Amino acid sequence: MCQKLQVSRASYYRWLNPCPELSEAQALRRRRKELVHTEFEASNQVAGAGQLVDLIRNNPEEEIPKSTVLSIMKDLGIQAKRMSAFNTTTMRDHQARTAHIKNRTVDELGRRDFRSSRPGAKLVGYITYLRTGEGSPYLATVIDLSSRQIAGWSMGENMQTRLVIDAMEMAASRGFICSGSVFHSDRETQYTSDAFQAWCAEQAAGQSSPANTDRCQTMKLPFTEATEPYGTSTLVHIKMPPAWSDLSAQWSSLQDSEEGTKLR
Repeated sequence: MCQKLQVSRASYYRWLNPCPELSEAQALRRRRKELVHTEFEASNQVAGAGQLVDLIRNNPEEEIPKSTVLSIMKDLGIQAKRMSAFNTTTMRDHQARTAHIKNRTVDELGRRDFRSSRPGAKLVGYITYLRTGEGSPYLATVIDLSSRQIAGWSMGENMQTRLVIDAMEMAASRGFICSGSVFHSDRETQYTSDAFQAWCAEQAAGQSSPANTDRCQTMKLPFTEATEPYGTSTLVHIKMPPAWSDLSAQWSSLQDSEEGTKLR
């Protein structure tokens, strides 16, 4: 029978009388499988073989070759999830009429100055998107630089001009936009559209934007008192959404306030 099956007699007898204890190689394989599976789940199933090798190297007592990790992943039937591509939110209209839009967030020395002495004087806005289990809705926000509050926001399935106007209208309804307010943004098509410029003109609010915004701009927002105008500050990328916990906290505080009661 061994000749017919082309197996050695030793293999046949090992199969017929299996050893109750794992061999050293089998025990090593099992331990490595558990380690690969643990690291894979800890990465939310997005780490590939190369990343798993690097993660396992954090434990000085373990080092698994990439070929072995690939073999174990095949045995376990697991593979890394592919991350979806980023949605493009920065699109510039080079034909838009923007000659009158200047950068109003610089001081007399040309240094960026995002300080604001009173609510409603200076605001910033951006568009981003949120990944959810049911899609990636777009989010437009308006932030007051004096209070650091989210003065207005709007969500939608597309990022047409109406999205940013709705966010601005919420900020205006809460008293953050009035005559003389300065709204700073990049030069995305929504913010340079005729409809948005007309809305700002109706509110007597001035638009502000860096001269060159082909790439997303970075703003330096000082988080110090007015007596320390150029002290410790935090770099904030205007294309990155604030932490969801911050949004929740802002919304909760709004609901608890008298103003929030009126909105409800």
